[in-house]
Amino acid sequence: MWPAMGHICAFTPLRATFSCGQPRFSVGHSPARGSMYQRYQDGQLFVVRWRQPTVESERQLGDEVEQRHEQLGEPLLMGVIIGPDCVAPDAATREALLRGHDRVYDFCSSVRMVFIGGTLRQTVMRSVVTGITIATGMRGKGVAVERSVAGLAKTAEQMLGTNPHALLAQLAAVHMLDEAELASAQADLRR
Repeated sequence: MWPAMGHICAFTPLRATFSCGQPRFSVGHSPARGSMYQRYQDGQLFVVRWRQPTVESERQLGDEVEQRHEQLGEPLLMGVIIGPDCVAPDAATREALLRGHDRVYDFCSSVRMVFIGGTLRQTVMRSVVTGITIATGMRGKGVAVERSVAGLAKTAEQMLGTNPHALLAQLAAVHMLDEAELASAQADLRR
């Protein structure tokens, strides 16, 4: 068993919470819309996987990051996972995500983004976000695009001492990574 297991949360407009020992899980359910995002946290590590970004969910996530920072009194390492299942945000949501990034960044020592997949869409998204970090001067200041979820796990190991294999297993156990994504990340760790 791994020490200090993290917590997961899925946010939707309707929210149900239950506890099953350690860790506590909070799961949202809305049959029409599904989860907007899932969150996993363990100490200073805060990982979110976007499923369907909305203005409302971005605001909620910002509140959660701020609360976690206040709880710990230390900056967070935030990992943002965007998979092929993530719905492209509309213009209002894109604007909210940009504003939200400024707010979240104040509570984090580093923000690492991962775009899972090798389709044209994910490749373009990786390139665009990397270009934005260079153009705005954020690159080198704690904002980076990781090449894979394994890269995020390695960064968590370097910055926080997190076991990268255990982190990947936990993310899969709470359904933030599917079987194929987990296998790919584990293979990347072995390289």
